[in-house]
Amino acid sequence: MKKARKVVYTLILTLYCMNPSIAQEKISDLLRTNTLELKEVESYMRTNNIIPLSCEEDHAYGGDVDHVKRAKTFGFSTKPIEAVYVFNVYFHILNDNNGYRDIPITEEHILEAVSILNKSFNPFKIFFKYKGYGHINNTWRSVVYLGGNRTFNQLIDYSKGIDKYRSDSFNIFIASSIRRSQYDQTRIAGVANKPGINTVIDDEYLLTSTFPHEIGHNFNLFHTHHNWNKNNCELVRRNDFVEDTLPSVPYSSDDLIDGCSSELKEIRNKCGIEIRQVPSSNFMSSNVMPCRSLDNALFTQGQGKRMRLSIHEQISPMYMGTQNSVESLYEPFKGNYDKVVVDDSSDSDNTNFKFQKGFDYEFVDCYDTNEVEESFSKDEIPNIHPPYTAIKILQISSEEAFKCHIPREEQEEENERIVISFGAIIGNNYTTHKIKYQFSKEKEFYKRIPLGFNLIKTKNKYGQTVQKMIYKSQ
Repeated sequence: MKKARKVVYTLILTLYCMNPSIAQEKISDLLRTNTLELKEVESYMRTNNIIPLSCEEDHAYGGDVDHVKRAKTFGFSTKPIEAVYVFNVYFHILNDNNGYRDIPITEEHILEAVSILNKSFNPFKIFFKYKGYGHINNTWRSVVYLGGNRTFNQLIDYSKGIDKYRSDSFNIFIASSIRRSQYDQTRIAGVANKPGINTVIDDEYLLTSTFPHEIGHNFNLFHTHHNWNKNNCELVRRNDFVEDTLPSVPYSSDDLIDGCSSELKEIRNKCGIEIRQVPSSNFMSSNVMPCRSLDNALFTQGQGKRMRLSIHEQISPMYMGTQNSVESLYEPFKGNYDKVVVDDSSDSDNTNFKFQKGFDYEFVDCYDTNEVEESFSKDEIPNIHPPYTAIKILQISSEEAFKCHIPREEQEEENERIVISFGAIIGNNYTTHKIKYQFSKEKEFYKRIPLGFNLIKTKNKYGQTVQKMIYKSQ
């Protein structure tokens, strides 16, 4: 009974094994020898017609009719929820004792994974803020099992014990391998708390559609084939408790009549319901490649509504501590506005700032936000924040811009600024300049300041002294 009450912490166990297993080992070998890149895993599987085995799941929902009424609240409610949700996400790379792992994971891989999440969940106003990554060097914990010793929950407890766990973020553990047990070495792609904020994923699947699939479980989504063959026909009809996903079955692309269509050979369940179509490209379907790949996978509007309602109703209180502000998305993950790079040269390598990919950015004039100076697509990493511009993230708003960088003064008349120039190092050696400027020629002023660190002192219209440190690269 005690275990039954812990529904919030129940695990969804998702299995994507390769058939035959030799094909999966081939991918592992290619990754280890750098012959194949992580981001190429899905396309490699499509090209070589590598079909995974069916999914498996293990949780307390589904057999208990009492949960149907509660689940209906999330699957069928029409209550509008307009909030924008931003969640911190932090990654733990599991290594051997000496810090070695067969398949290296870099920050570039992790940023790509965060981008995949944002592109998958942003249509439902669910966003992810990258909070960094760390290493857990423990050979015993680098492999995760479903049962017995070295389980996912034990890994979470271990990370808390060594002060690695982040209670302010979704915790993503990247394992070298996930297995069914010490005695059954069947490989598994990922395990996620459902609902919850913890996921472990096999490193080979980090940049595939399996990753958003697992986070979908975190947000209380079932597989599309959930309940498909229960004895209780009410549960069968509820399926995954989302009204716009087709009833489904565990299947592979070989079961489809034609390629990646949704047409399926007729299957009947215990209630006599015929299943002829399946959501083959849905993130929560049992199929992976080629039908459910990052090129075509999707969540339905009903699944988006279920996730948002799960968050809104706080079905898992852990969501609360991991949320961040919308404004945080406009902050770079690298770069410091106290050390501002001012450089108008076209050939400069201005990399003081780096923003997350996964969004469509526009850097617009601080005061005329329809004037776009720079733009970046969701597949690019912006590495600048041009002076005198603010940021638009089009997935959030095409009208509002935030984070104005070096705003112009509000006064029109000619003014004078005191510039204390330190050069390359801030110290006791400095020179002082008085430079006149006009509001309409603000950019010209920054071209006239010396190279290196400059402390700019200005009198505002109230007579107060305002100062700002500027670093000019060239």
